[in-house]
Amino acid sequence: MMGRLRFPCRSGTAEAVLDEDGRWHCPEVPALVRVLDTLYSPRRDGAAGDSAVARHHLDAAASWLRGTVE
Repeated sequence: MMGRLRFPCRSGTAEAVLDEDGRWHCPEVPALVRVLDTLYSPRRDGAAGDSAVARHHLDAAASWLRGTVE
């Protein structure tokens, strides 16, 4: 796992996880996965395993979702 972020949603708080392959997982809001993979995936930059690039995408996604990185 490269990182995880928590963000507010209708049912309280949801969690999205960025895995080692640069793919997002979000069981609470499954429709969000496609958007996160499109906009905030390190795979887009060809750096799926690069932790610095992953951190940048985690921070950007957290800002967009008004969440926090853990």
